[in-house]
Amino acid sequence: MAISPDLCCAVVMALQNLIMITLLTRTPKGSFMRWICFPSMVYLAYLEGVLNNLSAATFMFKMRTGGHSFTFLIQLINLLYITDVDLTTLPNRSKAAFQLLLTIRGIGTPWQPKNIPPFPAVMQTNPPPGRTQYVVRQLAIIIWQGLFLRLLAHPRLHPDQSFYNRGQEFSYRLDQWPGRLACTYIVGLIPSYLFLDMMYRGAAILFVGSGDHSVSQWPPLFGSLADSYTCRGFWGKFWHQYLRWPFSSFSNCVTTRILKLSRPSLVERYLNVFIVFSLSMIMHMIGDIVAGVEGGAHFGTVLFFLSHIVAIMFEDAVQYVWRTTVTQRSRRPRGPTHTGPEDNQKQKNGGVNADADTVVPAAITRDAAAVPPLWQRCVGFVWVVLWIAVSWSWWYYPIIRTMIKHGDLSATSSGKDVVPGWELPMMVGLVAGGAVLLRVVFKAEP
Repeated sequence: MAISPDLCCAVVMALQNLIMITLLTRTPKGSFMRWICFPSMVYLAYLEGVLNNLSAATFMFKMRTGGHSFTFLIQLINLLYITDVDLTTLPNRSKAAFQLLLTIRGIGTPWQPKNIPPFPAVMQTNPPPGRTQYVVRQLAIIIWQGLFLRLLAHPRLHPDQSFYNRGQEFSYRLDQWPGRLACTYIVGLIPSYLFLDMMYRGAAILFVGSGDHSVSQWPPLFGSLADSYTCRGFWGKFWHQYLRWPFSSFSNCVTTRILKLSRPSLVERYLNVFIVFSLSMIMHMIGDIVAGVEGGAHFGTVLFFLSHIVAIMFEDAVQYVWRTTVTQRSRRPRGPTHTGPEDNQKQKNGGVNADADTVVPAAITRDAAAVPPLWQRCVGFVWVVLWIAVSWSWWYYPIIRTMIKHGDLSATSSGKDVVPGWELPMMVGLVAGGAVLLRVVFKAEP
């Protein structure tokens, strides 16, 4: 009787976690035992990828989870060799080790990375909401996200199958843009966001509802869309920061410990960005390999992730030129102005008697400078939406071609003629009504 690859994969993953927890709780920092176990952990990560490839899971599930073996290995390097975590002296060390492996973001620890999204305003009351209120809110959001996913899967919203023919990802004809935007956001980006967020909220319901974790240990996975007016803001503030700690720790180790680059500096800054995006690229490439993606997928994946490094550098350059230009204009000398006795008296008094409407607190000026004007943010949103639509197809079209080859037409308009005409308006109404309900009852925020 053949042994199921899914069962073997589960055993390997359990063994990985057991070894990691043992090393964190039983060996001090710098222990030679940690280095002895490293080759076996690399082999187990490789074995996990092979077994995941042989499993009976769906193509999309393999693609979204196939990179776990790589991320687990990076987190292992971070915990045992870079951050050098030592839990041997803690009374509840096993639970602390499990927590580090569970969330990866190091919530509530000295290693919690910056830009962790804050809780929504409704969760920041005094006293804070209880477990029941938190769980009910998460459950309501998950139900709505499931309806939204069902809406996005409707074939009438998807491009025709011929739209994904080989080489079309590099074609930018005007008539292709509706389909390109649909593929990027309706087929790819928004469903990925909903899938990841649903999994995270489901885990939060399990651990918070059971009483094992507190609400504070499960902050939101994604940030606010309001920060997405630049590519840097989209990836650094809005998109999930789940892997920020291990990836940033690895990149900082390379730039500051190995290369001894001064910090802060332009070289150190952009090399960190390059390393983090490269690690994310490798993770997704492994997921593509595990899922069996064909047809130039690796080139498209490399192009997508590395192009966003160039996009971030371009944004920084544009913002620098804009700030420099505005600063130079503001420093230009103005013509002579008449100063009366009242003005002279105000200058002597250090502006104490100045009109109230001319006094601007420093905190307000800092906040105003931190957030660009509305028109600049609108231009930024358009730039981000279009750039992601341009680059997303390089990575995702080969994935969809592989799905079509295996008989999965869920990303195409196939079957739209047999779907009842009333279904799409009904789903739109349910999703819109659910969004209003979440906003009114649970104070949900975009």
